[in-house]
Amino acid sequence: MYAILGDIGGTNTRLALAQSPNTELLHVEYFENKNFQHLDQIIAKYLKSHGLESPGSVHHAAIAVAGPIKGDRIELTNVNFGFSQLEYKQKFGFKTLKIINDFTALAYCLPHMKASDLLQVGGGKVEENANKLVIGPGTGMGMAALIPCDIAGDNPHWHAIPSEAGHSTFSPNTEREFALVRSLRKQYYRVSIERLISGTGIKTIYDTLAEIDHKQIDDLSPTEITKRALDDADDLAVESLNLFCNILGRTAGDHCLHFSAFGGVYIAGGIVPKILPFFLKSEFRKIFEKKGRMADLTSNVATHIITHKYPALIGALASLD
Repeated sequence: MYAILGDIGGTNTRLALAQSPNTELLHVEYFENKNFQHLDQIIAKYLKSHGLESPGSVHHAAIAVAGPIKGDRIELTNVNFGFSQLEYKQKFGFKTLKIINDFTALAYCLPHMKASDLLQVGGGKVEENANKLVIGPGTGMGMAALIPCDIAGDNPHWHAIPSEAGHSTFSPNTEREFALVRSLRKQYYRVSIERLISGTGIKTIYDTLAEIDHKQIDDLSPTEITKRALDDADDLAVESLNLFCNILGRTAGDHCLHFSAFGGVYIAGGIVPKILPFFLKSEFRKIFEKKGRMADLTSNVATHIITHKYPALIGALASLD
């Protein structure tokens, strides 16, 4: 009995199969969203390539999407792939179709991560059967918590709490950050966390700091800015990436306290693994811990970078249990 698993981001779609009762991912494939008008075209192409195009060939589906889940109609935040759950269920003959937020899927993957799937950055031992938090910048900035509901047995039940916390208002804490927000407020009514802690956020920080400092700069992509920072070839790029890491650290620490995430804070998304040497030297962890009277708590919370290639697919599969 097959299940199809999906991770629909703003830029790419990842699909895989799983065959009950095994939990191994099979035939993981990437698709660039820009090459398709609708999500069902990607799903249909994938199923056909594996001889599963007949309706009912796949019994179950769990799809993680970047956007809020409200009602039958699903609208994704950073890609125009809106769809009806009922229509997809009928079209593909799924007995079960579960649509979850992408960070809900990442939360569900956490109990299934092995030591080799994680890189710990600071903190002490992970407190077993305690609340966990996953946070991550990518195309956008997502966050979700994982709460233990039944810990009496050997196999505790977990419940994920989705959020749209990346769209909450950014709170500056240094003079440089206040200047950044003042400048951005000329363009936007408010400045969200995602405006800064995301792929495009790196460029937003870089361009805005240049404007504040009256510097003439090239029109660089986030990738180009990041490369300059990693090569230590551009002071403004270095400052921008440091500011990115600092804001991520403060945001992660704030929400660690918000959710009492003493079971660990986990960093997902595509950006941090690509800047890993820089990130490890940054003040991310120092700022994460810097919580005044609560610093004794945050300093004992382990922070991890998720290094598994397909954590949202693992979480989507776990959500079917």
